Amino acid sequence: MSQKGVVAFGGYLKLLRERRQMSLDDVVTLTKAYPEPLNKGYLSRVERGLSHVSFSKAVALARAYEVPIDALGEKWSLDIEVDHLKGLPQVKGRPFQDLVETAYQFTKRGARLEAYSIYRHLVVVAAHEDVAPRYVDRAQQVAVSTANHGVAAARLGRFGLAEIEILHAKSLGALGKDDLPMASITLHDIARHYDRLDEAEQHIDQAIAESEAAPSHRLLAHSLFCRGSLADAKRDYYAAIGAYKRAYSVFRDRGDSPDAARTMLNLGVSYLHARRIGAARRSVDVAYRLARSVDAVGVCARATILIGDIELAEGREKRAISRWMDALRLARGCHDRTAAFYAELHLFKHALSVGNVVAAQAYGRRLNRLWPWLPASEEGVRSFRELWATHRPTRQRRVADRQHVRQR
Repeated sequence: MSQKGVVAFGGYLKLLRERRQMSLDDVVTLTKAYPEPLNKGYLSRVERGLSHVSFSKAVALARAYEVPIDALGEKWSLDIEVDHLKGLPQVKGRPFQDLVETAYQFTKRGARLEAYSIYRHLVVVAAHEDVAPRYVDRAQQVAVSTANHGVAAARLGRFGLAEIEILHAKSLGALGKDDLPMASITLHDIARHYDRLDEAEQHIDQAIAESEAAPSHRLLAHSLFCRGSLADAKRDYYAAIGAYKRAYSVFRDRGDSPDAARTMLNLGVSYLHARRIGAARRSVDVAYRLARSVDAVGVCARATILIGDIELAEGREKRAISRWMDALRLARGCHDRTAAFYAELHLFKHALSVGNVVAAQAYGRRLNRLWPWLPASEEGVRSFRELWATHRPTRQRRVADRQHVRQR
């Protein structure tokens, strides 16, 4: 890790200590009973970025600050990733408000790691910088910066770190009405990642209520969309249909065609799961037209995948395969790895179902190269890895088994 990463990680450790309202002496006293006690000079150097923290010492600090060691590991890994980015924006000496706007622009462009590089700085300095005009007071500045740090970590798949940050942000009681829904949505995403579906349902219902109470209502449609997705995951398809219909109405009224198209597409999936084939086809047709109108090629690819599913449900196997191949071409054309993965996953599963071993192994090898580039939260990744573990070529399986034996 470069010096910048060491400084960032040390600053976060200092922040955790300050949240617990502990002095350096308090930490030293508390860790005396641990197998790896800390001394004041060492901890001070670590917090100032002058020394690396060893794993055993990090374990002691995680216990002292009552945070999971996995969360610290995720923070450490993110700081390493940021270190490898080129052309990072300068943060030192820039006004707080200016940095917030820069981070927002990075997020808008999908540059998640670049956005995180700014949020990791803001969360450390929020309590000491002058209050930016967008915040009511310093307490809100700290709470929102903490929440933004957690949301940015969640978007990068670091859900352990995200959870402690979001929970702390909400516990401060200083988030504005327009900030609360995003915190609850992120907690829903975290709970879903860990398969805590009942907890996820509580968080997303809270997000809907908070969105309806917020002056802007800007996250109401997104909250409803997440509610529909969760209901579909729990196989409560009619609840999913109702949530998606509400979300679509809000997106449409706002003139947000891309999100309206994605919502209508998910509505089609829920209709298909509920065996309402005609309604599913009508929904996907609307989704495709909306996506075409705004040149959202990735959504068109996903819509084409769903059309293939509908063709298969109606017994037209050759048409289904043709649609999935069309979707794969569309996804590759717009460099949408997620859509390409799902199109190829459908072809892989179909080849397995009809016993076409050669085709299945060809699709499987490509999927095996593709899945590491996808977010860890993608449900299809787990499904593919389980199937590939069983159906990959025998020679590969034996090599993997020998490697596993060596590792043990």
